[in-house]
Amino acid sequence: MAARTNSEKVEAAEREILKQGHLLRHFEERYRIEVSVLQSESRAATDQIHQLVLKVAVLEQRILTTEKLLDESRTRRWQVWLAFFSAAMSAVVAIVVAFAKR
Repeated sequence: MAARTNSEKVEAAEREILKQGHLLRHFEERYRIEVSVLQSESRAATDQIHQLVLKVAVLEQRILTTEKLLDESRTRRWQVWLAFFSAAMSAVVAIVVAFAKR
């Protein structure tokens, strides 16, 4: 009877091992699926980051171009005002000289 009890225990242990093996395979499959999902999400995030980096580079170039145009505009504005002031001073000098010759 004791031998039979031991064999029953061995059979019960074998059934439990098979059951645990099935659960292990199930968890392993779930793990693989989750890893695959995370990898695809990671690739998507990496692609999005790459696209954003490219957009930032384009925006940086646009900002630099805008700053350059703004500086040129300021320089032109000062040149116009300086030319206007020079012309006004020349006119004043011409009027003074004309009145002085009279």
